[in-house]
Amino acid sequence: MEELELELPITGSTETNMPLLQSGIGITIIGIKTKTINSTFNPELHELAIIGKPLVGDEVLHQANEIAPMQVFKKFTELSQVLYTVPVGSKGIAFEIEQILLYKNSIHSDLDLTKSSGPSTCFIAGYNKEIADDIKLLAEKYFIQLLSFLLIRRMIFCV
Repeated sequence: MEELELELPITGSTETNMPLLQSGIGITIIGIKTKTINSTFNPELHELAIIGKPLVGDEVLHQANEIAPMQVFKKFTELSQVLYTVPVGSKGIAFEIEQILLYKNSIHSDLDLTKSSGPSTCFIAGYNKEIADDIKLLAEKYFIQLLSFLLIRRMIFCV
């Protein structure tokens, strides 16, 4: 929370009434939708990028410098020209893109688009092309452009 400059109440409890051989944690985050985007994705006007790198398992420990910082994610969500931000989870980039565009095989990248991003070490950003240079500067070394969009689809997303 310190990295995001947020003050939120955090509560929790422990199970001290039974011996355990392993530790575990469960986290629930509840948020408020503040902005709705009702936009037609147009490859002539919009671009998609991956911010960060999909990592899983030991990669998270050994390549921590490639994980998209939460502060960068927060800044992306605050930009009005960013259509949406989608954290990538265990099903990978291709799955999340298919949910956005409602079409398979619509993107190309040097990244393995089916690779798990385990604990959401990267996110997808959709933005207006006119701010592409600003996006690259904001994302710094974490920026990876996605190419070759084949379809325009109706989308409703929140940022």
